[in-house]
Amino acid sequence: MKLRSSAATAACALTAAVALGGCSSSAASGTSAGSSTASSTASAAAGGSGAASQTTATTAASASTAATGAAGDSTAAQAAGGSTTVCQVSDLSFALGGKSASGSQWVQIVELTNKSAAVCTMDGFAGLDLVGTVDGKSGYRWPLDRSNDSYAKVVLQPGASAHFSIKYLQFAAGDGTEIGVSSLTITPPNTYSSAQLPWSAGILLQDAATHPGTYLTPIAAGS
Repeated sequence: MKLRSSAATAACALTAAVALGGCSSSAASGTSAGSSTASSTASAAAGGSGAASQTTATTAASASTAATGAAGDSTAAQAAGGSTTVCQVSDLSFALGGKSASGSQWVQIVELTNKSAAVCTMDGFAGLDLVGTVDGKSGYRWPLDRSNDSYAKVVLQPGASAHFSIKYLQFAAGDGTEIGVSSLTITPPNTYSSAQLPWSAGILLQDAATHPGTYLTPIAAGS
């Protein structure tokens, strides 16, 4: 009975040892696998961060390249087109040109000459007021309407001239009200300062008319 009991005890111990070893091995394997999985996950996360960083860097580089290209295009365009100053009243001299009749209208040419040492431009219509006497009151101002004529930018070299025309209805007794013009107030296109030019003419006043017979033509090259 004592022998059998010892054998049984040894067998139980062996079984327990095997069982314990199996459990330890499984736990170690599980721990190892878990560590491996965690490592792989960490590596993947690190790889993802690297890819994101690379994508951000690539995007920033592309934006920088695009900005540089745009700046280069702008500089090239400026170099190609250059820049020219709008003719100011201080750059110009003003004079009356020829006068002629055209049907029921008269035409008075006004010349503008670039007296500066630099090239300048004019584009469109000058501002023009007829200044004179109406019903015995001096200093009356009549801002003229503009024609429907097309126009283009005029480039004035130093010493070169451009012109516009005043087309007007000359006053005759019985026609209505006369403005006895004594001067013109001229403002070059796209500017704010004006010049005074003496001019004497008797014109039919139509400052309240929808389509007056007295109006202004655009700036054109030449005199």
